[in-house]
Amino acid sequence: MTIAGGAAGEAIHEWILAMDQGIRISAVARSMHVYPTYSMGNQQAALSATLERMLSRRPGRIIKLLGKVLG
Repeated sequence: MTIAGGAAGEAIHEWILAMDQGIRISAVARSMHVYPTYSMGNQQAALSATLERMLSRRPGRIIKLLGKVLG
């Protein structure tokens, strides 16, 4: 994990804990994050990665196809 920026030191701890404890990205995405803080960026990144993974599987591809057809 690499985080660059002015608040990187505040945001990296959650990812270090997740990696050390084997916590899945989806668990980080579902966890409570106080708003507004830099850690919200962690949650948003985890949500994005989780959603991308879900939509890359067969049901997700079907959902995306339906969105194109119906949308």
